Amino acid sequence: MQLFYNSKHPFKSLLGTVALTCVFAVLGGCAKPDPAAEAARRAQQAVKQLEKIRAQSAQQGAEKTLQALEVLNEKYPEQPVVLEELGLAFGQTDKPGHAAFFFEEAARLDIQRTPLLLFAAEIYTEQNEWESVARVLQNYTQQNPQQSVALKKLAQAYARLNRPKPAVETYLEAVKTAGGKPTGSEAAEVGALFQSLGNRTQAQQWYNRALEDKEEPAAQQQARLGLLEIAIAQRDWTQAGRWVEQLDEKNPGELDKSHLASIRAELKQWQKARGELSAVTIKVSNADELLSAVQTQEVELLPADSLPPAQPQKPEEQEAVEAPAEAETPSAPEEPEAKEKQLSDAAKALVEQAQKAVEAGELSKAAGLYYQAIAQDETHGELWMRLAAVYLALGQKEQAELMALEGRRHDPDSADTARAYLKIVQSTRPGVYYLNELAVVREQFPKDNELLLMLIRSLQKNGNPQAAKLLCEEFLQRAGDSPEAPQVRELLQEL
Repeated sequence: MQLFYNSKHPFKSLLGTVALTCVFAVLGGCAKPDPAAEAARRAQQAVKQLEKIRAQSAQQGAEKTLQALEVLNEKYPEQPVVLEELGLAFGQTDKPGHAAFFFEEAARLDIQRTPLLLFAAEIYTEQNEWESVARVLQNYTQQNPQQSVALKKLAQAYARLNRPKPAVETYLEAVKTAGGKPTGSEAAEVGALFQSLGNRTQAQQWYNRALEDKEEPAAQQQARLGLLEIAIAQRDWTQAGRWVEQLDEKNPGELDKSHLASIRAELKQWQKARGELSAVTIKVSNADELLSAVQTQEVELLPADSLPPAQPQKPEEQEAVEAPAEAETPSAPEEPEAKEKQLSDAAKALVEQAQKAVEAGELSKAAGLYYQAIAQDETHGELWMRLAAVYLALGQKEQAELMALEGRRHDPDSADTARAYLKIVQSTRPGVYYLNELAVVREQFPKDNELLLMLIRSLQKNGNPQAAKLLCEEFLQRAGDSPEAPQVRELLQEL
């Protein structure tokens, strides 16, 4: 008791008691707050203030809104939602590099915002900042290793940076992931990369694949020039002469514009001296040398059966590849039930603005508005599909397909999203790849009449009337009273 009470000096006892009370209070106040709870509290505060800024943006204008967002970012640093909003705001200014930076930061802090890296990659591509393109697509493909279009874009970035080894490895991975045949331009690019690595055997195979794609004359021209360069390197003057003839016939004037223009003079000298050299055998690389060249490459090659064929397939072989194994089996899986997703009011308003921009022909503006709508609700597949359609209208086929794949990933159980995806693919990669994708989607939705009709038409167009006829008969047996039935009957008569 003497510690707390002094009979001779009661006032001092009172002061001692108060002092001890303060000490205990201070000690109690030193307990550290829960970091997770504090972070959640700050995140909530940032969101609330961000909502106020959004609500006032129409009145304040773009410049003041951007200033308010920058102040908010200083007050609540490293908040992904704020960083994303800053990226969208800077995307509407003359500082797109700032937008890309904030998109990257938001994706770094929140894995759910990884798709923002695609937007950053697009901005860096437009600015020819290939190191940045490679960096963001590396991060994106690490999270999404099955995105073949993103892998191809990453390979293109490596090629621009003169890094042939990672470029060709990434291209091969993209082709393997896609599961379909590469386009002519892709095959020509892979051929050029193998050629730069000194692997002439692989380069020739890929160039030959590019020559098969008659829909891409530019790729065929690149392949002819590449094969001519290989023939020159091998001192195969007879073959070099053939490629010169083909270039003059198919691509007149292009050889003389290239770095191989001097070959004409060399061929004339060779032809003049051919009689004198008739007894001399021109040395070319033998099989052992070619095998050694392949084995010394550090690139991991695809297995032989996955390489593009050197010669076109016969019609009967194509039919065997393109025909589905069986149109339908009795034990077909049940179709998934798609859950209807509602757009937020903010996203709806942005979609309406975007649609008006489309109708006015302002496609770039529409793309930006759809980006903002996606930022409000990135899980809504239809938004990605609308953005994909805008890119397709702008002629940016790869970007259109990439956006369509994102829509399919976010809304995998929606038949509407699946059909929209297929329509994009039909425009970007018609033919066997589209047919394969269509068959895969139809397995997921076996009762969808529109998908079945799309498959019938595709089989008919790709020269497989027998499989198309079987599916027509199946359609009429199962859905003879459907609105699509008259079209199927007409198709059946044509077949």
